[in-house]
Amino acid sequence: MKKHVILLFLTAVQLNALACEVCGCASMSATIGYMPSQIRNRIGLNYQLSRYQSNHPGTTDYFSDRFASYSLSGRMRIARRIFVSGNLPFVRNQQGETQKSGIGDFQFMLHQLTVDQRDSNGLGWLWMNGLGVKTPTGHYKSEVTSVLPANLFPGTGSWDGLAHSALSFRSKFWVGFTELSYRYTTSNPLGYQSGNQFITTVQIFRVQQFSMSSVLFGLGERSSYVQVDRTNEVANMYSGGSIHALTGSVQFYATKWALRASYEKPFQHRFSKGYVTPLDQLTFNITYLI
Repeated sequence: MKKHVILLFLTAVQLNALACEVCGCASMSATIGYMPSQIRNRIGLNYQLSRYQSNHPGTTDYFSDRFASYSLSGRMRIARRIFVSGNLPFVRNQQGETQKSGIGDFQFMLHQLTVDQRDSNGLGWLWMNGLGVKTPTGHYKSEVTSVLPANLFPGTGSWDGLAHSALSFRSKFWVGFTELSYRYTTSNPLGYQSGNQFITTVQIFRVQQFSMSSVLFGLGERSSYVQVDRTNEVANMYSGGSIHALTGSVQFYATKWALRASYEKPFQHRFSKGYVTPLDQLTFNITYLI
């Protein structure tokens, strides 16, 4: 596979640039989401695996793309309605036999608990909004002549703005949840800019209460919209698109501990003009509630 990549670079530099950018959106479909039905301070470990299949334009080569992250995340209340959160990932990305791994880009957000209405029966609304920044702490593609795709590296090299809003309704046996997330990207030192990203999530959970614990079974839908990438302000026609996926999850709460597992399967997508096919996404979280 490495020989094919080198040959593409030597014989068709422009094609290779486009092909690398086809993969450039594939690892962008992740967002920090916080279930507002639990607003306590927390620290947790997270694992996420996203799988894609990509076909570079003008070739018959297909690649299996795997984007895995192991992250440490936390959230702390610093005022009555103000929270601060952070997420530091360790990234391991793979395309075919080629791998890149290392510390990823640190994300920091400031949240406001805009609405917190609950009664003694457990009925109520929670609405949380936040703004933040993604910092360029991860190693990124810093050489124009590199044949490796930009998204294979742990970081992007850019400072990006983040916006997040989450709303939940809680009854005795049900939780309804919706989330909006937006990422505004900037150019890195090489002039490469990933497309801005907008993600919507809608989920409903069935709550099973026990004396000292509770279990939530959830189903929902997540939609991701990504604008085209740009290199020195020139749009890449083989980038951007949308993904619509069904999600299923199980969450377990016991005193100060929370466990969560979720699976996401796309049912409709139009990504990078059809050259990138999202396969699925698997997520695990273990959280200590303070």
